[in-house]
Amino acid sequence: MSFNNIFIGIVFCIIFEIALVAILNLTQKEDRNRILGLICALLIITLSKTMLWEYIKDTFLYYIIGGPEKMLYAPLLYAYLLSYKDESLNVNWKSHLKIIFAIYIIVHPLRLIISDINHFDIVPVYLILVVILSVYYYYKGFSYYKMYIKPKLKSYPKWRFQTFYIIFNLYIALKICILVMAVTARLINTQSANEFSANVIIPTNNYVLIPVLILFCFMMIFYALTELSSFKKYFLNISVHEDESYIIKGHNALSIEDYLLESKIYLKPDLDVRSFLEESRFSQTSLKYYLKASRYKNFSELINRFRVEDFKEKLNRKRHPNFDLLSIAKESGFKSKANFYRIFKKYEGITPREYQTSLIDN
Repeated sequence: MSFNNIFIGIVFCIIFEIALVAILNLTQKEDRNRILGLICALLIITLSKTMLWEYIKDTFLYYIIGGPEKMLYAPLLYAYLLSYKDESLNVNWKSHLKIIFAIYIIVHPLRLIISDINHFDIVPVYLILVVILSVYYYYKGFSYYKMYIKPKLKSYPKWRFQTFYIIFNLYIALKICILVMAVTARLINTQSANEFSANVIIPTNNYVLIPVLILFCFMMIFYALTELSSFKKYFLNISVHEDESYIIKGHNALSIEDYLLESKIYLKPDLDVRSFLEESRFSQTSLKYYLKASRYKNFSELINRFRVEDFKEKLNRKRHPNFDLLSIAKESGFKSKANFYRIFKKYEGITPREYQTSLIDN
C-alpha cells in the first residue's frame, strides 16, 4: 500500500469525523452552533477539493463543490463572532451570509460558462474577487474580535476559543497570501512568473497551507464538539462566555443597576448600547441577562425607565407650576418633547403636565 493511499484514507477519516460534528451542530438551536456546522461543511468541501482533486475534477462533483468556497471562510468566521453579540445591539449576521452565499452561487456557474470563451481568462477576476472579500471580512472580523470578544472572554476557556480563532485566521491569512501570489503570476504570465509559481506558490500550498488546513480540521473537530450544549456539561462544565444562571443570580446583574444609579450615564441623550458597554466595561452577556431577569424588552426601555425616574425626582424638588417641563426632561436625558411625552405616559399612564399638577395639588 502506497503512502498516497494511506494519506487519502486518513483524509477520508477526517472528512467522516467533521461530517458527524457538522450534523450535530447544524441540528442545534443556537445560531453559533449552526454557523460552526456550516464551517465544518465548508471544510469537507475544501478537503475534498484539496486532497482528492484528481478523483473529482472530471466528475459531476466538480459542478457541485467546484465553486470558490475560499471566499466563504472569512465571512463565516465574522458571522460566528457576530452571533455572540447581544440581540439589543441589532446586528444581523445573517444578512452578511445571504450576500456572500448569493455571490458564491452565481460565480461558479458564471466561471464555467465564461471559461469556454477562449479569448477571455476569467480566473484572475475570480481570484481577485475571492481576495477582496476575504481581506474585507478578515479585517472586520479581527477588529470586532479585538474590540468586543477578547475583553469579554472568561479566563478558563479563553485558551480554547483563542486557539480556534488563531488557527482559523492563520489558515485564512495563508490562503489570502497564496491567492495574491497566484493572481499576480497569472496576470504577469511570463516565464519568470511561471517559474515563481512552480518554485514558490505550489510548494507553499503543499507544504505550508495543507498542513495548516489539517491542523485546522483537528482543531475544528475539537472546538465544534465541545461547543455542543450536551457535551459542555461533561467536558468543561463551562461556556466560553459567562454562564447564564450566574449572571441572573450573581452580583454582575445587580451591579448594572448600581452602576446606572451611581454614574447617571443615562443622562447622556445619545447613549446607546455600544457606548454603555465601552464605558461601563460590562459584558454584552451580563447586560443581556440583566435585561432578561429585570423583564426589560431592550436596552432603550431600561434607560428610559431611569430617565423617567430621574425626571420625577427633579420635578419633586421643583413643584412650582411655571417650571419648564421640557428643560427638566432634557436634563434627564430626553432628546425631544414628543419622545419624552410618549415615554412618560407609557410608564406612568398620565402626561408629564398631569403628573406636575398632581404634585402641586398634593
